[in-house]
Amino acid sequence: MSDKNNSFVHLHVHTEFSFLDGANRIDILVEHAKSAGFSALAITDHGNMCGVMDFYKAAIASGIKPIVGCEIYVEGTENQNHHLTVLVRDEVGWRNLSVMSSKSFKENFYYKPRIKKEWLKEMHEGLIVLSGCVASEVGELVSKEMFDEADSVLEFYRKIFGERFFLELQPHNIPEQIKLNDYLIDRAELLGLPLVVTNDVHYPTKDYHFSQEVLMCISLRKTIDDPTRITHPGLNLHLKTEEEIRQELIGYACLDEAIKNTAEIAKSVVFEFRPRKPSMPRLSLKEEPCELLSRKAKEGFQNKVLGVVSNEVLPEYQRRLDFELEEIRKMGFCEYFLVVEDFISWAKNQKISVGPGRGSVAGSLV
Repeated sequence: MSDKNNSFVHLHVHTEFSFLDGANRIDILVEHAKSAGFSALAITDHGNMCGVMDFYKAAIASGIKPIVGCEIYVEGTENQNHHLTVLVRDEVGWRNLSVMSSKSFKENFYYKPRIKKEWLKEMHEGLIVLSGCVASEVGELVSKEMFDEADSVLEFYRKIFGERFFLELQPHNIPEQIKLNDYLIDRAELLGLPLVVTNDVHYPTKDYHFSQEVLMCISLRKTIDDPTRITHPGLNLHLKTEEEIRQELIGYACLDEAIKNTAEIAKSVVFEFRPRKPSMPRLSLKEEPCELLSRKAKEGFQNKVLGVVSNEVLPEYQRRLDFELEEIRKMGFCEYFLVVEDFISWAKNQKISVGPGRGSVAGSLV
């Protein structure tokens, strides 16, 4: 099955983190991509980036270049949501997509985590955008033959993303997709926009097609023998080889360009997760942090230990307190202790119950 001449890169891929939709276990997906000869692979789960770190680590371990992204839900009119494929190109793009993803859950969640178009305007740097599947705004407008409106949407994204905006063809043998492909090819030539081909991957091989339909049944509360359930006829949503993509889009004059652009996009991605040292909080204090911690601990010692323990063991308590304070100072944790002390004290003053803490710190004398 391996095709070491693969120049095609999958840029639209759903994993198990496209909940009740994607049937791609990350480990199996990456293993299959490696055996098929792919040098790079994207993750674009529906509305979230929960699987990004697991995917990134698995891809790096397998020698595959990971491309981080998300198939976001763009807020439309009348509470409609439109799909849009967004990929991270660099560190700035990662920060921007992370902020928008968080805001979509915290500030604009309505059945789905939705991203506002004005956020895309504000935080577009470092991101690559593909026009999306048939459930995109362009796809839905084309299906209704509202071509002028679809043109306006393309112009909106071109103005924001410039050369980082691509028209997304997909090799699915359904009327809506064929109609959308024809429209996009026409507009690519008319407007000078680049084309790219994706497969909207939901499972690793054809054998998993039924598994994905079962997930959809659970999602939509249908039974597998329900004639009204979603069956996806004409859609093969597995991790296709370049040869399979070419066979399914045979006759498309633009196919070489669309496949080449997948590799160009992958090449342009320079984002990497870099391990960082833990960052301790910094406080604005009039007193040196370790001196303040020592003073507070010794005040607590006076109030809670003196008069409670016998004079015979009191020196042992004193030695233990001095030892702990010195260890905390050497490890650079003085400010951390002060931060935790601050919000725990505030909680107690507000009569909010707090637990005893966890681990060696909670069991320490300090």
